[in-house]
Amino acid sequence: MILIAGPSANGISERIAELRGEKSYSTAHKVFPDGESYIKIPHEIAGEDIAIIQSTNTPQDKSLMELFFMIDKARNMGAKSITAIVPYMGYMRQNKEFNEGEAVSISTIISILNSLQLDNLITIQPHKSGPLRAFKGKTAIVDVTGKMAVYAGAGMRNPLVLAPDKGALEIARKAAASIGCAYTYIDKERLNDTKVSIKHSPSESMKGNDVMIIDDMISTGGTIVQAAEFAKSRGAENVRVAAVHLIMAGNAEEKLRNAGISEICGTNTLPFRGTKTFDISEEIAKSLDEIKSE
Repeated sequence: MILIAGPSANGISERIAELRGEKSYSTAHKVFPDGESYIKIPHEIAGEDIAIIQSTNTPQDKSLMELFFMIDKARNMGAKSITAIVPYMGYMRQNKEFNEGEAVSISTIISILNSLQLDNLITIQPHKSGPLRAFKGKTAIVDVTGKMAVYAGAGMRNPLVLAPDKGALEIARKAAASIGCAYTYIDKERLNDTKVSIKHSPSESMKGNDVMIIDDMISTGGTIVQAAEFAKSRGAENVRVAAVHLIMAGNAEEKLRNAGISEICGTNTLPFRGTKTFDISEEIAKSLDEIKSE
């Protein structure tokens, strides 16, 4: 298999190539003065199985267009099969028509991937996996919760895992099971795109606990800040955060730091590097082996 690193591969392709003993090539890319993207695959791939690595870094629209260009060009160059490795798949939160007239963005993206005749799709813990069922090729969803939690929780004393909302309960349960500790949750009510309020919270004291707040992603950081403030109000000794996808939009990092969070741990699905970064390359390499053997 030949690995092709897109502009938003975030360095993952080189590590996967090392683990699998294969070659990795970077695309030539640039942005024209008018904002249009240019992509060139600089290696002969006719008759080869290839894997394209491209996360949807900000701006997501640009990253997605580059992904589409690479898949289409690889097909035109005669690739035997094409696997897209998209560590962070954007638009997964727009997975239904919440209000009449809204575009279901992820459905459009999956339709485009189907039209490009993509063979395989590998992604890391999407916000919702349901929309991926519409993809016509093979899909592999890689769950890194357990290993990331163990990595993020190193050195914690009397650990407690806290889900910042009900939606994060499953990831909190998995994390707690991997660390070997209890978990609890906060229930929130979203007021708008950036503001939330707490409507339910655990009553027990967190005095003496090191608390890990865990979620699948951190975008603006508002939910995490509220959870951190709550944990400290319950007496938590130390609060750290772990999330698979560190989007960290706007001043999210500053907000988390100001809330007294001691560590921000994530993965390298996106370019932001927190206090600690769990490398997902080995998990993707395993998934490539599994999807190839099916």
